[in-house]
Amino acid sequence: MLPFNLHTQHVQCAFCHEPLTAGTQHLFADTPYASCADHRCVMLARQIHLVANGMPETQLAFKIQHCHQQRMNQIRADAERKTIRAHQYERTQAALVTAYPQTLINDAAIIDLPSGPAQTIKVSAARISAYQQHLEKIIAAAIDASSEDDFPNDNEYSAPPRRQEMDDLLAGDNRLREVSDSCCSYCKGGCCVLGKDHAYLLPITLFRYLRDHPDETPQALLQRYLDLRPEVVMADSCINHTPQGCALPRELRSEICNGYYCDSLKTWHKHAKNIDTKNNGEEPSNTWVYIAQWSYHNWNQTSHDDHQVIATDRIQLH
Repeated sequence: MLPFNLHTQHVQCAFCHEPLTAGTQHLFADTPYASCADHRCVMLARQIHLVANGMPETQLAFKIQHCHQQRMNQIRADAERKTIRAHQYERTQAALVTAYPQTLINDAAIIDLPSGPAQTIKVSAARISAYQQHLEKIIAAAIDASSEDDFPNDNEYSAPPRRQEMDDLLAGDNRLREVSDSCCSYCKGGCCVLGKDHAYLLPITLFRYLRDHPDETPQALLQRYLDLRPEVVMADSCINHTPQGCALPRELRSEICNGYYCDSLKTWHKHAKNIDTKNNGEEPSNTWVYIAQWSYHNWNQTSHDDHQVIATDRIQLH
């Protein structure tokens, strides 16, 4: 159980042991599962609150201890990721100093890029079957729905406004488009690797397509996806990830795929727009963007501390 004082109430969050004071915002202050304001601790406190009523004290204490251990694991993982990122920052700096020794480089002008898979592989019969079954399942769900409200409010559901915002941003600035396209060409699909045999396609993806293309039948749409499936793809990646890029035209990809940029590139987008603001829209002609490409893909950046910079380059803004 967490430390408790009758005069000061709980002195620590039950989950992360952050001190709780009268001026600290926290939930469930009058319970043994008092929580600080961190959203992860709040989530755990709410989980316990939903089941705590009538629960034996020993069982409640066990559940609190279990959630505390879960939170401690998160905190340790956060610390490990922070350390790894600090080491990666040092390696990026060292690689760029070696490549451009006479150049003073602004941190905000650096883009750390992941790398897509380097090896190709023939698509197995098992993957083809899994992909077809997935398509049949999501097409059936798309047909059964009457409106977008029938689908869960997940990343694909809420993606169109974000995609439109990104499209508008890139359409209004050729430099952003140029750098973004170049970075994606360097990376070659580091964000695609989790596509596996579902290609990020969900029922709402195909619901929207069929709604916007009323002359196309569900069976024809299924056949179109199957006809576009490549025979050779990048190893350990999406079933539509080829050496030339995605085998699907943009209209058949998920909204997530069409609007996605990695965090490092989106951070640089903000930097570039800030330069515009400071210079009244005038970009200095000798401004460069520096690229450090890493051995990690987009989703395992902090999985271990052995990733290395494998290439550097720079792009001059015009």
